[in-house]
Amino acid sequence: MGTIIYIDNQKIKSETQRAEKNLSILNSNYPKVQALGFDYEVCFLASNYQNEKQNLRDILKVKYKADFLPISEVNNRIREIEKHFYYNTSVNN
Repeated sequence: MGTIIYIDNQKIKSETQRAEKNLSILNSNYPKVQALGFDYEVCFLASNYQNEKQNLRDILKVKYKADFLPISEVNNRIREIEKHFYYNTSVNN
């Protein structure tokens, strides 16, 4: 018996549009995040914050803990990055 594969063209179109929008946001935010000293992965997650906030937090925790920062400082820095992208406020260095 053959396998029936259903392709949802509307979903594919929707996901493609979402990916294009995220790429556009990333391209506009990348210089800002890079100026803060972060790599492309962090920039991507920050640009897609609403969908990727937990992944962003997890990656930032690993990066900051590698610098031997106390957890309170790690959390403060993560909040600053989240505010910068999600609430579109500036980060004070």
